[in-house]
Amino acid sequence: MMPGESPYRIYRQQQVSGLSTEKLLLLAMDTAVRACRQRRRGLLVQVLHELMAGLDLSGGEVAGNLLTLYEYLLRLTREGRLEEAQAMLEELRETWSRALNAEAGRAAVGSSPYAGNGEPAVNLISTEG
Repeated sequence: MMPGESPYRIYRQQQVSGLSTEKLLLLAMDTAVRACRQRRRGLLVQVLHELMAGLDLSGGEVAGNLLTLYEYLLRLTREGRLEEAQAMLEELRETWSRALNAEAGRAAVGSSPYAGNGEPAVNLISTEG
């Protein structure tokens, strides 16, 4: 541990680094919803940018549609319409959760619109808003 580093931050980084792409996606969605509730626009923008950066746009129509949705959510955020963004994110999170649960037993390789390179989808450790 480096001097001045929070033990909680180190623990959280280690916890997040061991998660699957699917779990990271759900964690990012949870963070986005929480950012809406707490009116932390900066964090919400960061999460949305990370979700956009994690899309594998060569993977087909779903990734392109998600990109459009994330861009729209960014616009809502910039306009301060966080309640609308929150409602959409909650629905999207629930949809992802159901889809990932359905896929859990099938192990469909390459069907995710995310690259799945093992890198965290978003820096969920940040305390900046």
